[in-house]
Amino acid sequence: MSPSLVAMSYDIRCFMIKKLPFLRSWLSPARVLGLHHMSAAAHLPPSAAPEAARSSLVPPKEYPMLSVEECREKIRQVLLGYQTTFRARKSTLEPEQLPVPDALGRVLAADVYAKDPFPQWPTSIMDGFLVWPVAESHSSVKSRNGIPYRELRVVSNVTAGHGLASISEPEEAAYVTTGTLVESADLAVVKIEDCEISGDIVLVPVVGVVAGLNLRSVGSDIDKGGRVAPGGATLTPALLALLKGTSAVCDVMPVVKVAVVSSGDELINEQADTNGPMLHALLVERFGSAVEVHRVPPLVDDYDQTRQALLDLAASNDIVITTGAVSKGSKDFIKRVLEEEGEVLSGEVCLKPGKPTTFATLRGTPFFGLPGNPASAYVAFFVFVEPFLKALLHNNEMRGPEEVYVTLAEAMRQTDPVRPEFVRATVAATPDGRLVARGVTGGCSQRSSRLLSCVGVNALVRLPA
Repeated sequence: MSPSLVAMSYDIRCFMIKKLPFLRSWLSPARVLGLHHMSAAAHLPPSAAPEAARSSLVPPKEYPMLSVEECREKIRQVLLGYQTTFRARKSTLEPEQLPVPDALGRVLAADVYAKDPFPQWPTSIMDGFLVWPVAESHSSVKSRNGIPYRELRVVSNVTAGHGLASISEPEEAAYVTTGTLVESADLAVVKIEDCEISGDIVLVPVVGVVAGLNLRSVGSDIDKGGRVAPGGATLTPALLALLKGTSAVCDVMPVVKVAVVSSGDELINEQADTNGPMLHALLVERFGSAVEVHRVPPLVDDYDQTRQALLDLAASNDIVITTGAVSKGSKDFIKRVLEEEGEVLSGEVCLKPGKPTTFATLRGTPFFGLPGNPASAYVAFFVFVEPFLKALLHNNEMRGPEEVYVTLAEAMRQTDPVRPEFVRATVAATPDGRLVARGVTGGCSQRSSRLLSCVGVNALVRLPA
């Protein structure tokens, strides 16, 4: 077998970027459209170029090509110190108290405890009749064909949201619906399918009707004073629903301010900026309202303007993310600014797509310089940016995307003898429980400029070099 060909049966590492419906620990998708192909600017003759442009013709600084793991370690080391800085900066701000529906995606500032039990009253889980359970020897019990039953008088009709259902005597019944609050946990609800109704009289069975039948008990979800969620937890729809039942407000951590900006004259004069909207959407999708995205217009290919814009963004945001201008072109000014005003910790990564991915600090602010090719930016976001942001928000250790092993549904030709390739694919389970990656075709379909390769996928399949 050729060393550049991976067989269909080969088990291979895969990063999940979309939650499969049956696996709760995996993540959610990104859906983006468009094409943004960065092109290198032409060199100007020194005699015709202004001073700023002439200085750009200086050969670019060379950086060692770090492995993905080495680059992550550089990022992790910055994170360890920056978590303290970030917390200290935010400590001057009081935790926000937000109405529960407005807090989706935010991170809890502290443990949350239930002020009330949930549910607060016994609650019917069936449409039927509320009755007092009795023994077969009770005077109200009759028999038909050897089956004991009772004839009860319907004294009320209480549907969910319209008060508390109650009955006073064993000979009484009340019609209730799913969600109706009930006065006592000693009562029972007989589902309507087991009853016979004639006017205001209902015949109900006796056998099996015991206290609490078809009732949710008080505090069955959570008792008063019970911990609803720990500090650092992300507010998911289900957690928000529980909080709504136990507490009207919750304290959340301040948001992380993230600047997103693309670079290149072509985005101003010729082509649409698709990377900016893509990264903006990814941040909102992955982190909800826990991030505050500041997206600014694309930067022109001018060193002084680029420098000032980046310094301003670094001063007013917690993280800066750029796309483009981090390779070796004559107008790739972003990396030059980082070299002169900050510290470049990783200038080249052994990764396909995404080799020019740059990680730096600019005046102390973490800075991710992603490549201009859209698939490269897409992959780099999941491999580097998202793990950093998750760790910063939750104040815990940085971990890479979750990895599983999958089987390729078709042969895949590895096109780079040095760099491991992260190809975009769709992973699904077969009836026998195997995870199989499809759509991994390689070649032109996986070009770093081909944003269509990122649409409808749920995984990054890592092919070894």
